[in-house]
Amino acid sequence: MENKKPENPTAFPTTKPLDGWGDPNKGMTLRDYFANSAMQSFVKVWYEDAKNNPDSIAIKSYRIADEMLKQREL
Repeated sequence: MENKKPENPTAFPTTKPLDGWGDPNKGMTLRDYFANSAMQSFVKVWYEDAKNNPDSIAIKSYRIADEMLKQREL
């Protein structure tokens, strides 16, 4: 079985630049959006841990995001 990274498209792309000039806004990646959503739940439930150990929350959030991206491929 090939170990490839799951697809990670942009979450909120736009066709027009936000400032009216330059390149279109590609938006954040779907992985970042998923991680942000997971992180919000972690911070809400485990506020003290998030305050004292933010790197742990970030790692957990991206692990969940990676699993969510894998599930999209099924």
